[in-house]
Amino acid sequence: MRFLLSLTIVGLGLFCHAQSSSGYKSDEDVALTIRTLSLLPVFDNLRGIYARPVETALTEKIKSGHRFEFIEATASGPVVTPDELEEDVANIKSMMKGLTADAVVATSISKGPGGIAIKMDLFLKADQTLIAQESLTNIQRFDVDAIKKLADQLIEKLFKKIPYNGLVLSRQGTRVTINMGHKDGVEPDQILPVIQIIKSVRHPKFHFLVSTEKEIIGKIKILKVDDTLSFGRIVTEKGAGSIQPNSKIATLENVSYSNTDSLSDIHTGEEVLSEKPDAAVSYGQKPVAWLPERKPTFGVVGARMGLGTFQENVDTAAGTALMANGSIYPSIILEGELWLTPAWSMHALMRQGIISTNNPVSGAQPTKLSHRLSSYDFLFGYNLRLANAVSAPKVELLFGFSSYELFVDQSTPVGLTTKAYSGPKLGIAGSYPLGDGSPYSLGADLNFLFQSRLNETPSVSGNGSNSVTAFGLFGDKQLYINLKARAQLDFEIYATSFSSGSSSQKHTTASAGLYYLF
Repeated sequence: MRFLLSLTIVGLGLFCHAQSSSGYKSDEDVALTIRTLSLLPVFDNLRGIYARPVETALTEKIKSGHRFEFIEATASGPVVTPDELEEDVANIKSMMKGLTADAVVATSISKGPGGIAIKMDLFLKADQTLIAQESLTNIQRFDVDAIKKLADQLIEKLFKKIPYNGLVLSRQGTRVTINMGHKDGVEPDQILPVIQIIKSVRHPKFHFLVSTEKEIIGKIKILKVDDTLSFGRIVTEKGAGSIQPNSKIATLENVSYSNTDSLSDIHTGEEVLSEKPDAAVSYGQKPVAWLPERKPTFGVVGARMGLGTFQENVDTAAGTALMANGSIYPSIILEGELWLTPAWSMHALMRQGIISTNNPVSGAQPTKLSHRLSSYDFLFGYNLRLANAVSAPKVELLFGFSSYELFVDQSTPVGLTTKAYSGPKLGIAGSYPLGDGSPYSLGADLNFLFQSRLNETPSVSGNGSNSVTAFGLFGDKQLYINLKARAQLDFEIYATSFSSGSSSQKHTTASAGLYYLF
C-alpha cells in the first residue's frame, strides 16, 4: 500500500509538472502550426513551358527563406491541380499520404483566351483541408521571367494569409528564441505578443480560413536580433509554462486610429470617408462603386449595315447576252463567334439584302425586277495566335458549310433566274493590331466553295462547273473592353460555266457595325 501511495504521488507530481510546463493548447492552434512545407509539382496546360521554371523558383524561395523548412514532396501519381484537390476530398487524402510536411502548396498555370491565370492553394497535413488560396487572372505577359516573378508575389500573399507571423523555437526558463529577425521587422526592445488560436472560421464549401479568434497568452521582450532569429525574455504569460515551442507570434503590424482625444464621433475605429479632407479629390462629387471589368472569354456577336453594288451577266445558249445592274442596295449582316477552346472557335453568319434592277430582256414584263439576297455560313475555325489575348495578332483557318441564294421575280419571257449555290466552304482570315496597346487593328479574309452545287429556277440552263470566291478587308476599333466597331469591304463572285453559255453574279459591299464581346 505504501508503495502504491508513493507511486500515485509521483504520478500526480509528474502530471502537474507536465500541465504547468506544457500549458493548454487548443486543437485549432495545433492544427495550424506550420514549420515544414512541401511544394507539389506545378501544373500547366502548355506542356511544361512554365511549370518547371516556376517550380524551381518557388522551391528556391522556400529554401532560402527562414520561416519554413522545405521538405521535398514524395507523392507519386499524376500532377494534380488546385481545382482538382478542392473538388474532391479523396484527392487531398491521396496526395497527403506520401507527404511528411505540415503543409503543402499546389500551383497551376493555365493559358486561355483572356490570358494566363495562376492559382495557388495551401493545404494542411493535420486536417487535410485548404487553409488559404490566391490567384491571378488575365495576365498579358507571357515570358517565363514575368510569370516567375508573379508566382513569387503570389506565394508571398499566400503566406500572409497564415494567421500568425512567427513561432517560438525554444524556451529555457524565461529565455526564448523565435524564428523572426531583422528581415521581418523585429527590433531590440520590442514587445511581441504571443497568441493562441482558439477558433477558426472557414468557408462553408472550400474550407479555407475566413477569420480566426485569438487570445494573447503572453508577451516577449526582444533583447537581441539577428537577420532571421531573435532572442528575448518572457515578460508575462497567462499561466506558468503557457509559452512553449510552436507558440505563435502575432502580426507585427499595428492598427492605428485617429480621433483618439474624444469619446464622441468614433466610427468603429474608422474615419467616415466622405468627411476626410481629400474626399472630393479621392471620390469626386458623386462617387460610385468601382467594379472590375469582365474581360471577354466566351465569344462575340455583332451586326453590320451594308450598302452594295450588284452586277449579273448571263450568256444564254441562244447567244443572247443579258446584263442587270443594281447600283446601290442595302443589306444587313448578323454574325456570332463562340470560343470553344483557346484554339477552336465556331462561327455563324446570316446576310439579307434587297436589290432592284431593270429587266434585261427587251419587252419583258415586269420591267423592274426585285431580287432577294439570302446567305448563311456555319463554320469552325482553328486559331494560330502570336500571343494569348483576344486582340493579339492571329491567323484563323476556317471550314464548314455555306449557302447563297439570289431570288428574282419571274418575268415573261424568262430572262434572269433564281440561283442558289451551296457546299463546303474553306477560308483563311487574319488580323493584326496597329501597334502595342493600339485600339485599331486591320484584317483580311479569303473564302471559297469547293464542289458547290447550283439550283436554278424556274428554268435550268444546263449542267456546268461552279466557282465561288469571296474576299474582304476590315478594320476594327476597340471602343470599350467589351465593345468594338468594325468597317468592312467585301468582294464576291458566283460564276457558272455551262456546256453552252455562262452566268456570273458580282457583289461589292461596304458595311459597318458594332460587336459585343462577352
